[in-house]
Amino acid sequence: MPTCDAELSVPADSAGSVRTHSEPRCHVCDSVGDILYSGLRDRLFGAPGEWTLRRCQNAGCGLLWLDPMPVVEDLPKLYQTYYTHSTGDQPTLTGSVREAMKRAYWRATYGPNGSRLPAMLLTLAPGFRAQLALQVFDLQHVEGGRLLDVGCGSGAALERMARLGWECEGIDFDEKAVDAGRARGLTIQVGSLEHQRYPDQSFDAVVMNHVLEHVPDPRLLIRECYRILKPEGQFVCITPNAASWCHSLFGTDWRGLEPPRHLHIFTQSSALRLMREIGWDNVEARSSIANSHGIGLASWNLKRYSRLDMLPKRNVWQSILARLFQISASLRLSIISTTGEEILLRAKR
Repeated sequence: MPTCDAELSVPADSAGSVRTHSEPRCHVCDSVGDILYSGLRDRLFGAPGEWTLRRCQNAGCGLLWLDPMPVVEDLPKLYQTYYTHSTGDQPTLTGSVREAMKRAYWRATYGPNGSRLPAMLLTLAPGFRAQLALQVFDLQHVEGGRLLDVGCGSGAALERMARLGWECEGIDFDEKAVDAGRARGLTIQVGSLEHQRYPDQSFDAVVMNHVLEHVPDPRLLIRECYRILKPEGQFVCITPNAASWCHSLFGTDWRGLEPPRHLHIFTQSSALRLMREIGWDNVEARSSIANSHGIGLASWNLKRYSRLDMLPKRNVWQSILARLFQISASLRLSIISTTGEEILLRAKR
């Protein structure tokens, strides 16, 4: 989700019709980056060009980023067939019971007067419990709380949070996604966060799910989130983890790379460093196995078939394989706490 301006430069031949600019240094700590992968192509949505990914030389940071990086004006070319404008939660008849159970759990755990006690019923299924938590940003209800979802797509998460008592608003640069959400009665703005010019201390919570990695200037975006949060306001950000187990297992086939739309891929340490430099004091980062089943299966398919159908119909074998990835990821996480597939970044203003 592009939210800032970048310096224009001459096009890079390796990027095809997408203009780029040089980005040799780490956005977080300004260290030089070593080339980790080169010749990467978009095997998901067919964006043009070949791409190179650098890794920060600072072992205490570990950020990954594209170099050269697309210029802001050409970022829309990378999203021509992207899926953010899907219509959100549309449970089938067979899935309606499962959806009702999930909503009951969310109301009991995260709604008004919610209690963490229902989580005890899911102690034997840590992956499922982690999924449910991330789908509502693991965010406890605030009475009369106003929530902003940055990069909300067509608003599936907004609908979930509204059911839990939040006064919700979203923002997304994808006009098709915004139209789909507005058609269902959701309040969604078009464009970037800083261009909305929200007043200081407008929201009780600001959340982002897989947005930070798409942003040319993460520092600017997070600083703006800080400005619009009320005192004691909650910030939650979910983003891919460069130090994940599946990345170490699949390398260039890891689903979390997604070149060239993922401009920066964080580690827990790089995310924490960026947050603290901006001024967040009460901040924590942990890795999660919530979506390790889907990311593991997608990475396996990329390795085996060298492409990925974004709307696959899983057979029984693939469903079993996906859960095996999640069980393995859970075991790995119990040994090395930084190896989950996603980073859950939490902060209070």
